[in-house]
Amino acid sequence: MEPSVNKVLLDQNDDTCDGHLQGAILDWKGSAFYPVTWIRLTFKDRAVSNFTLSFEALQSAKVNQSPRNIYTTCSKETRVLSNSRTLDIFCESAPIVYSVRLQGAGIESLCSVYISGGRNVALRQSTWMSSVSTLYSKTAASVVDGVGHNSSAATTCVSTSQEDRAPRLIVTMARPVYFSRYILVNPAPTQMRSNSLQVEAFTLKNVIIENHTAANPNPPSKTTVITPRQRDSVNRLEITSLNGTLWLCEVEIYGDVICPTGTYGLDCDMSCHCANATETCFVSTGQCRSGCARGTQGEGCTQACGPGQHGVDCKEQCSQNCVDKICNGTTGQCLSCVHGFTGDTCNQVCTKGYYGPNCVHMCPQNCQDMLCDAVDGHCLACVSGYQGDRCERVCGPGQHGVDCKEQCPPNCVDNKCNGTTGQCLSCVDGFTGDTCNQVCTKGYYGPNCVHMCPQNCQDMRCDAVDGHCLACVSGYQGVSCEQECNKGHYGVQCNYSCPENCKNKTCHASTGQCFQCLPGYRGDKCQEACDIGFHGALCSQTCPKQCNNSHCNVTTGLCLGCQDGYYGDACDQVCVSGSYGRDCSMNCSDACNVPTCHHVTGACPADCVDPNSEIMCQHALTSTVLNAEADSINWTLVIIALVISLAFTVVAAIVIVKYRSRCKKQWTGHVTYQRTPSEQNAYIQVIDRASSGGHSEHFNGFNFDNTFYDLTMEKPVCSSWPAEESSKSLLLGSGEAICKGKSQGSAEAACWSEAQLPLGGQSFESCHKLYVDMSGGQENIYERIDDGHYDCCIKNFAEEQVYEHLS
Repeated sequence: MEPSVNKVLLDQNDDTCDGHLQGAILDWKGSAFYPVTWIRLTFKDRAVSNFTLSFEALQSAKVNQSPRNIYTTCSKETRVLSNSRTLDIFCESAPIVYSVRLQGAGIESLCSVYISGGRNVALRQSTWMSSVSTLYSKTAASVVDGVGHNSSAATTCVSTSQEDRAPRLIVTMARPVYFSRYILVNPAPTQMRSNSLQVEAFTLKNVIIENHTAANPNPPSKTTVITPRQRDSVNRLEITSLNGTLWLCEVEIYGDVICPTGTYGLDCDMSCHCANATETCFVSTGQCRSGCARGTQGEGCTQACGPGQHGVDCKEQCSQNCVDKICNGTTGQCLSCVHGFTGDTCNQVCTKGYYGPNCVHMCPQNCQDMLCDAVDGHCLACVSGYQGDRCERVCGPGQHGVDCKEQCPPNCVDNKCNGTTGQCLSCVDGFTGDTCNQVCTKGYYGPNCVHMCPQNCQDMRCDAVDGHCLACVSGYQGVSCEQECNKGHYGVQCNYSCPENCKNKTCHASTGQCFQCLPGYRGDKCQEACDIGFHGALCSQTCPKQCNNSHCNVTTGLCLGCQDGYYGDACDQVCVSGSYGRDCSMNCSDACNVPTCHHVTGACPADCVDPNSEIMCQHALTSTVLNAEADSINWTLVIIALVISLAFTVVAAIVIVKYRSRCKKQWTGHVTYQRTPSEQNAYIQVIDRASSGGHSEHFNGFNFDNTFYDLTMEKPVCSSWPAEESSKSLLLGSGEAICKGKSQGSAEAACWSEAQLPLGGQSFESCHKLYVDMSGGQENIYERIDDGHYDCCIKNFAEEQVYEHLS
C-alpha cells in the first residue's frame, strides 16, 4: 500500500480523505495473526456499500504452523450503517487474518479504516493461584492488572512455590465471555519460563470447551493461542504447569463478555437500544446488528434523532404536517400539528366543525353545516341570515338567506325581514303571511290583515289597504258605512226614498219597512190601502156603518157616501125632518098627514091626507106593505134555515153511526190566524165547495193585539188518532211542507206523508185528505170530506201562519 494511502486511512482522522482510491490492502504480516470481529469504514460524504471485502488468512489455527496465503470472505457478513458516513461490517465467525483487502468504486471516498479483534476481558477479573512464592512481592491479581502486557521483568511476575506439586492459576470472569484468543506473557529470564503448560476453558456448568497443551523446550516471551469461536460462553480459564513451578507475568483473554440481554459495556451497566428488543448488542460499543431502536442513532444508539427524524436509526422523516417538522423520535408523533390537521402524525384533516392547529378550534357557529376552512377557520358558507368570512355579521336591511344573497319580500314593511327565514317582521297594509304574499282574506284589512272590516260593509268586504267599504249593507252610508241613512232614505247606499205612505216619511234604513203607516194604509211598506170598510191607523177602525157600501176615506174615516136616510162626514146624522133618501136630498111627500117621513124610504109615518090622490103617499103605503112582507119573508127564511140545519144534523148523526168503528167522537177544529207585525188588514176566506157555485165570506174585525180570530167548523176525526193526542196542535206550515210532490195545475196533487204528521204518526187516508189547487195561480188548500166535495179552503196559506187545534 502506498505510504500516502496508509497515512490517510490509518491516521484515525475521519476528516482526511483521499478521494481517488480504487482499492486498498491493509496488512500486518510482520507482526502477528489476529482474528477480525468487526471492521469500521468512514466515508467522506455518504457511506456506500458497492465494494467487496476479503481477507488473507491462515490455513490453520495451530500455533507455530507456517501460514499459507488463503483468501477468504467474511462468514455471514452483516453491514450496519452507524450514521450517514459510517459503515460497520461484522463477521459471525472471526477469521484469523493478517491482511484486509477492499476493492471497488465505492471506496474512492474512504477516509478511515478501523479493525477490531476484540478486547481483553480478563482485565481486573478474579484470580486464584494454588500457591504464591514468598521470594516475590506480587500476588495472583497482578497477572490481570494490565501492567505486564509489554513487560516481562521478573518484578511484574508471580510464581508458585517450589514445593507446589500441582501449580495452577485460575482466572474467573464476573460474566460469561466469548473469546477468540488468549495471550500468556512469560518472565524475561528463559530459565524461569514454563516449558509445558495446559490451558482449559470452563463453562458455568463446569464443562471444558477448550483444552490446549503447549510443550516447548524454549518457550517464547509471549504464547498466543487462537481458539475457534465457541458455541458456549466461558466463565473461567485454568492454566496448569506440567513440569514444575508456574511463572506468569500477564494473562490476556481477547473476546467479549456475555452481558444480559439488553445491556452492554465492560460491566454490562449500559442498556442496548436495538431495533430488535431481543437482540444482544455488542458489549464493547452497544452497536446493534438490527439497527438502533426507534428514536435513537449513533454507534451505541445513544443519540436521539435530530429534528425532522424518527424511527429505526432515525431513518424516517417526520410528517410534513408537524409544526417545524418536529416529531417524537420514537413514535413519529408530531409535537403539534400545522393548521388544519390533527392525529398523531398530523395526517388527518380536521373533522367537520373544527379547524386550526391540532383542530382544537370550533368553526364559527354561523357557518353552514358547521363547515369552515380547516386552516384559518373562515366559513365555506353562512347559515341563513349571516354574512362575512366568519359569518359574524347579520344580513343588512332587505337581505336574508344563505350569505344574505336573497332579497326580502316586497310587501315587508320597510323591506325588513328575518335574515334567517326571510319572514317579514311586519306586512304592509293589505297583506299577510310569513312573507306577506297573501292578500287579506275577506273581512280583514290593514297591516298584517289584523283589522276587521267595518261591520256594515256589504258581505264584510272592504279595501285591504285602508279598510274603506267597497259597498255598504242596506241602510248605511259613508266610507266605513258607519252612518245610517238620512231620514227618508233606505237601502243600499241609501239610494231609495222611504215609501210615501210611511208616517213622517221614516222607515227602516235597511229594509225600507215603515215604522208606522199613515192612517189608511197597511203592509210592511204601507203600500196597501185599507180594505173596504176599514180606515185609520193600521186599518184598525171600521168605517161608520151608515157609510154607503161601507166605503169611507181610509185616512180620515169620512164616509165617501151615506146610506139612504143619513148625512154628515160620518153619516151619523139622520135626515132632518121633512127629508129622506140619498144624502137626505129628497123631501117628504106633501100627502103625508105630518111633515115628516121615514128617513130612508120616505114613507109617511101615518095616513096620507088623501091616500087616493097622491102618488107619493101611495108609494109610501106600498113601501110599508112591502116592508111588512119583507119582515114576513125574513122570518120564513129563518124557519127554513132551522129546518135545513135540523136536516143536516140528522144526516151527520147517520154518518157518525156509519163510521162509529173508525171515528170515535166528533171534534171541532179552530182555524186561527195570527197577524204578523207587517200586516194591516189580514183576513181568512172560507169557500163552500159543496156545489159548483160557492160563495166567499170575509171575516173582519181582527183584534190586532196579536190575539186570534177563530172560525169553528165541524169535522170527522180518524178513530185511530190517540185520544191523548187530541189536544195537540198540527202546524200546517207552507204549501211546500205539506204538499209533497204537487204539480202545477193538478187539483189533487199529493197527500200528507206519515212523516209529516206530528199527531201520532198516522195519516188521513181513511178520514180525509189535503189537496192543493194550483190552477188559479194561487195555492189553495182543501180538506176532502167525500167524493167530489170539499169542505173549506184557506187561501194563500203559504204566506200565512195557519194552525189547526184539536179539542
